[in-house]
Amino acid sequence: MKKYLGFLPNTITILRVILTVLFLGILVDRLIQGLRIPAGIYVIYAFICLSDVLDGAAARGLKAESAIGGVLDVAADCLFIFSSLFIFNLFKILPVWFTAVAAANFLVFLVTSRFLIRMKPEIIRRPFVFDIAGRIAAVIFYIVPFAACVIYNHPGGESLLALSILLYVSAFLAVVSMAGRCISCFAALRYARENNNSM
Repeated sequence: MKKYLGFLPNTITILRVILTVLFLGILVDRLIQGLRIPAGIYVIYAFICLSDVLDGAAARGLKAESAIGGVLDVAADCLFIFSSLFIFNLFKILPVWFTAVAAANFLVFLVTSRFLIRMKPEIIRRPFVFDIAGRIAAVIFYIVPFAACVIYNHPGGESLLALSILLYVSAFLAVVSMAGRCISCFAALRYARENNNSM
């Protein structure tokens, strides 16, 4: 039984991919037709978010954490975030600069994670290295598609202001995260060089 439960976290992640495809299909259909986005899409969104919490909790609880699971989780997150942002860019609901910042943040996350893991493989045993500013930015990236749906259905000054605040706060945190990660990489490189010279 325990052997089969080990597949549960990745199954939840795959379910998130399926829900994301459903979310995107409904979203594109409504935007093309110029119709209101149905309330059901918010239920799908809620399950997408819930699955993002549950897959990690299940992996930790069942002691089934794996590199494949970590990669699959990040890939599922990226599918939801970037596909949603791209669609909202196409329909001019969200600015392109925001998607560019999110993409740059993700690229820096991948490159610096790989670098830091190479520098300290005995300490870091996961496929990615996370930081607090980047995590908070990622949470807001997840919220933005939901906020964009709400604003599409209920356009208005206060809603636009709230969305603008979300965009700028997450962009600021993304920049802080990217800067911090680059500094960490330089520090790790300098530490490695100093240790090699002292030998």
